[in-house]
Amino acid sequence: METLERNYPVGTRRNVEDSDGTLILNQGPLDGGTALTVKLARKIGKPCWIVALEEGIEPATFQDGLTAHPITVLNLAGPRESKQPGVYDAACRCLEWLFRSP
Repeated sequence: METLERNYPVGTRRNVEDSDGTLILNQGPLDGGTALTVKLARKIGKPCWIVALEEGIEPATFQDGLTAHPITVLNLAGPRESKQPGVYDAACRCLEWLFRSP
């Protein structure tokens, strides 16, 4: 559930708290709000998967994580397209691949 919070650290925290786990789709080093999301998920004790889009992830690895941590609400996070051009298309391709795989 996306928050309408203008103060992004507060919105980031609420997104992590209100979900059952977080999937980070990133390119390059974690920074800014993306790094904050990882920090908060670990602090709160929620599952957090980090996918380096340039490397990908095996669907079986992701599915194993979902089996270990049943997820009803998944927080999707990552950098803005304006900060990392191309990340949106790469993230869409990754999500299609992950959720299409058996």
